[in-house]
Amino acid sequence: MTLTRPLLALLLAALALFAPASSWAEKPVADDVPITEAEPPPPPPSSTDGFGDGDFGPAVGERIISYGSDVRVGADGVLTVTETIRVNAEGDDIRHGIFRDFPTRYQRPGQRTVRVGFDVQSVQRDGQPEHYTTERISGGVRVKIGDADTNVERGQHTYVLRYTTTRQLGFFDGYDELYWNVTGNFWAFPIDSAEVRIHLPQAVPFGAERSFYTGGQGATGHDAEVVSEQPGEIVIRTTARLKSVANSL
Repeated sequence: MTLTRPLLALLLAALALFAPASSWAEKPVADDVPITEAEPPPPPPSSTDGFGDGDFGPAVGERIISYGSDVRVGADGVLTVTETIRVNAEGDDIRHGIFRDFPTRYQRPGQRTVRVGFDVQSVQRDGQPEHYTTERISGGVRVKIGDADTNVERGQHTYVLRYTTTRQLGFFDGYDELYWNVTGNFWAFPIDSAEVRIHLPQAVPFGAERSFYTGGQGATGHDAEVVSEQPGEIVIRTTARLKSVANSL
């Protein structure tokens, strides 16, 4: 679908964090789970430059230090997303790599179940192409980043995941809407800082009706703020750490 008008409203929900774990220790062995293995294409044209570094104190233990999401809305409605995830690995849960679970079937408020497209373009670790596999999970796709035969060195590492996704926009009388979960709901680690940049296909103002939330699935926390906005681009960043469910009980 080609956009016939600019996005007039932005609903961003949510910068969320929820268990279970998103790291892995061994290769899957279930015969009934389809797995697609792929050698990653050349690295995407992206880096950690410009994303917040989680300035809430030093990293302690395994955690996501910063989570940067760059979302480009195409004129055809396709989103091209680059996620830059900087982690601190201690060899506990992060031994061979990390998971990124992406929902492809969900209930949009006031509408029937929506099925969206999802296609991984490339994966990097520390500036180099990284091995990954994908598998279907309940309601979505799991991207398993890393090699079960290779241990990740302790310390800080930066993962860059680039993908495209479709059917994420809602079209209504007088406005269009992006309802977007920035980090996903299934990280076992706290996130020191998360930031999202939204780029529209045209340099037009965002509408006044916008919301963004932080917390677990269904939460309505407001530990985030707009840090910059101009026609066609908006940047939103968290103002407090996002806690894992295990740490917030």
